[in-house]
Amino acid sequence: MLKKFYGKTLFQRDTKGRFQIPSMFRDQIQRVRPDYMVMTRGIGKSIYLFLPDIFDEFLNRIDNMSVSPMIRAQLNQSVVWSAANCTIDMQWRIRIPDDLAKMAGITTEVEILGGNKWIELWHTDRRQQFIKKMSFDFDEAAWDLYYGVDAQSDEKIEQDDTLNNSQGKESCQEE
Repeated sequence: MLKKFYGKTLFQRDTKGRFQIPSMFRDQIQRVRPDYMVMTRGIGKSIYLFLPDIFDEFLNRIDNMSVSPMIRAQLNQSVVWSAANCTIDMQWRIRIPDDLAKMAGITTEVEILGGNKWIELWHTDRRQQFIKKMSFDFDEAAWDLYYGVDAQSDEKIEQDDTLNNSQGKESCQEE
């Protein structure tokens, strides 16, 4: 089973337009051992980087969307036409195609984020602008995730008393 991609880091593109895939994502990629990954246009002028099988699933989701045929075709064209198969070299570097880099505004610095089933590449300022444009209240949206309805049983999840317990808090920092 494929683990999810999560976390974020900042990398520099080299003079050939490549960046190094962060070590935190390599284990998930190595499990599948793809010959390439698929890079395409993402939301908010970002770039999404997919494992090939996940990209196929993504395309199937487009095919099965409940939208008009015209919207489905336009979305499919936007994703497929900008897609590129990108190889990973022995040093875990992957090149961002020039057209995608230009669309995303990525020149030298690239913010690399786990996007659950894919990896997202962002220009830092564009990501900040995108976040500001979203009308999103995390606390409201996440309430059911943390304390709400269990998706499998439809029963309320009881709040664990350890969440309110100040003892036993561990730090991510080494001592």
